[in-house]
Amino acid sequence: MTMRLDELTDLIKGCGDAIELQRVHAAILRSEHARNVFLGNMVLLMYTRLGSLEQARQAFELLLHPNVFSWNLLLQAFIEHGEMDRSKHTFDTMPARNMVSWNCVVAGYAHAGDVEAAKAVFDTMPERDVVAWNSLLQGFAARCDVEGVRRTFEALPEADVVSWTSVIAAYALSGHVEQASGAFYRAAHRNLISYTALLTAHAHVGAADAAKRLFDAMPEWDIRAWNALLQAFAAKPDVRAALALFYTAMPLHDVVSSTTIVALYAASGQLEAAKLVFDTMAQRNIVSCNTMVAAYAAGGHVSDAERIFHTVMPLHDSVSWTAMLTAHTEAGQLEEAKNLFDAMPAPRCVQAWNAMITAFVDNMELSSCQFLFDAMPERDLVSWNAMLGGYARSGRLGSAKRVFARMLERDTVSWNTVIAAFADSGHGQDAMLMFLRMLVDGLVPNQITYTSVLAACCSWDESRSHFSSMVGDHGVGAVRAHYSCVIGVLASTGELGKAWELIEFMPFVPDAAAWGALLSGHRVHHERTGAAAAANRFADLEASDSAPYVLLASL
Repeated sequence: MTMRLDELTDLIKGCGDAIELQRVHAAILRSEHARNVFLGNMVLLMYTRLGSLEQARQAFELLLHPNVFSWNLLLQAFIEHGEMDRSKHTFDTMPARNMVSWNCVVAGYAHAGDVEAAKAVFDTMPERDVVAWNSLLQGFAARCDVEGVRRTFEALPEADVVSWTSVIAAYALSGHVEQASGAFYRAAHRNLISYTALLTAHAHVGAADAAKRLFDAMPEWDIRAWNALLQAFAAKPDVRAALALFYTAMPLHDVVSSTTIVALYAASGQLEAAKLVFDTMAQRNIVSCNTMVAAYAAGGHVSDAERIFHTVMPLHDSVSWTAMLTAHTEAGQLEEAKNLFDAMPAPRCVQAWNAMITAFVDNMELSSCQFLFDAMPERDLVSWNAMLGGYARSGRLGSAKRVFARMLERDTVSWNTVIAAFADSGHGQDAMLMFLRMLVDGLVPNQITYTSVLAACCSWDESRSHFSSMVGDHGVGAVRAHYSCVIGVLASTGELGKAWELIEFMPFVPDAAAWGALLSGHRVHHERTGAAAAANRFADLEASDSAPYVLLASL
């Protein structure tokens, strides 16, 4: 029985899987329509839609006279499966190309994140249409290359709504909200995606009021717009507005909106509410599961985090592994953390390495910490600061100095750590030298910096000068610890009267550290009367601590 072309076409379209399509294809090849390019292209297209790349390739090779549409179908099949090398080889061997061929390759490279390759093909195009320009724009936008977007957009002969939306999205994703807003209001064309891109930009910076005004001005809303507004309220954070939007205003919820609420509840300490939303989610993804694991970890519920990680999550990514690893390390479960770290698939992310290094530092296992540090394929500033902090806390000043000297990048934490290491070990002059180097390097000192600097001072004049500079030159507000440091300097240098005056009139209630510093000064200078008074005041705060009376008895 001979079948018409339209009947065979319907048979091809009706195939539900590759096996069924193979049967139909075999029947076509045995029929008088075996050489029909249209049917061959239909089979090729259907194999691609069913995800059967190799069968699609074989169907192409069976075509006796493939046309440019056939070649483009094969080109697109390779691109959709991430086979850019095979796609480019196909493109290079095509006997003839049209605009679709060129656009496929440019878009394929751009979507794969290889914008340089996309630009190389784009530059060789004999002619370009707006589709090619937009593919390049979207490639730059996807990797937040604002300069690349700007240059491409300025060279674009005529922009359409996709072009403008790409520009807005590029600025939005890279955190340039003002530029995103400017592009939005300059755009000759806007659509729902344009509005949502700007809405998302406001959400990322927690600009909930601006997001709400834009949302109210939108001609229509889809779930992405609702989610962007919800995320804006959550980022602010405005818990009440976010919950009101989620529970009373949103017409429907998806995995993104529910995950946002889970994270919001978790961040505000409402773990049970977060669990209730998570447990009732119709659909979960790896982000929602990671959010719940992190919430349990932060709340110290390691067993619940393990239950989600091991039984609920079908897949794990680097965030999942690191969240679970952090749960063990923060609970002091070093052996469990080691076992989990060893079970992590390679390559491990730097955050996981850092969590393990921090765990070893917290347990003062510095040899294991150094071994792990040396084995890291790449290190970031957190890695270096953790190693530096481990040696500094253990009093291994020489090792801390060597780590600090090797650091190619340093931040305030780095400098604070090494300054504190010198100050705590009695090397006041070295601490001051490091503090001056910190200022020369352009780093801004903070309260932690000045706690160490004031502790390293060796005279009243020096401590008074640094205290004044802290407040007047650097705008760092004085805290109780700073006053305690100055009291310690006064007491240790014999300025006991000034120390008593400062402790009585400072704008904080003196704590045990302040009274302990004063007591130590009286002991050093053998002044028993003042020592007894300081010991009594110390004991009023720390009744169970016998240290002040031990010091007093030694006079």
